[in-house]
Amino acid sequence: MFSDSLPFPGHQWPVKNPSRQRAHSPFFIFGHPRSGTTLLRSLLVRHPDVFIPPENPALWRMIREFGGRRSAPWTKVVDAVVESFATGYEADTWGLSLPEVKARALALSPRDRSLARLLALFYECYGERYARGKPIWGDKTTPGEFVYLDKLDRVFPVAAAIHIVRDGRDCVASAMRAGFYNNNPEEAARAWRDNLQHCRRFAVSRRSHGLFLEVRYEELVQAPEAVLARICALLGLALDPGMLVVNDAALQGMPDVGVLPQHANVHRPLFTASIGRWESEFNASQRDSLERIMGRELRRSGYLS
Repeated sequence: MFSDSLPFPGHQWPVKNPSRQRAHSPFFIFGHPRSGTTLLRSLLVRHPDVFIPPENPALWRMIREFGGRRSAPWTKVVDAVVESFATGYEADTWGLSLPEVKARALALSPRDRSLARLLALFYECYGERYARGKPIWGDKTTPGEFVYLDKLDRVFPVAAAIHIVRDGRDCVASAMRAGFYNNNPEEAARAWRDNLQHCRRFAVSRRSHGLFLEVRYEELVQAPEAVLARICALLGLALDPGMLVVNDAALQGMPDVGVLPQHANVHRPLFTASIGRWESEFNASQRDSLERIMGRELRRSGYLS
């Protein structure tokens, strides 16, 4: 027998003392594409206790595969989840020995056979290779999968969640430079609006238990120490001065960064030149169109009066 870590529909997790239960618990970073998630990841991995692997675009498929095989033998469950991980476009950058992950999963005692424990094995194996000695792992979830956020409440009930928000118009401008969303600003604007709404719905219950923090990209690059101090407090960590220092050695734990051109700035000191860049990149008609689509969320976020 094994536990699937998924309670019956509508069940509310009894989080009586989140800070105590959070010891060595993972955390998750959310944010719309081009909102600073990779930048935030690069700052957090400089902490001596934290590591964050590359994106795991197969995470939600792994959860679904597990849920669809709850009555199957554990060997079949493990096979399906491992095979699902291997289909992710970032799987190669993790550098894992999947036979080793599988062997460790099969060796779990029946009482430890849960979805949370199985997923954690992938991250732990990554940490042993790239971040030895660091006890806390985080996940920078795949953009575009925000509709599945509710599943994290069931699988990791006391994991902290950090949502980074950036002015949607700057996100769209950056996405256009990167060639995202078919180079269609309106498509990018709708995606920003929808993803922000999903994240904030997810935040409601987490915030009430002290497990959610929303930060702004603009504040992160202008006042990084203050923002990182709040994040460390959420994670039960002390702020480490090394988090504010560009350190290529720390970034060795991010083997995927440097492969994609949109990650080029991660190796640079923090800069603020990207704030408000949208004003010079869109004409008046385009700006009006973006505000029609994103206006309500821009106002709620304080980016538009």
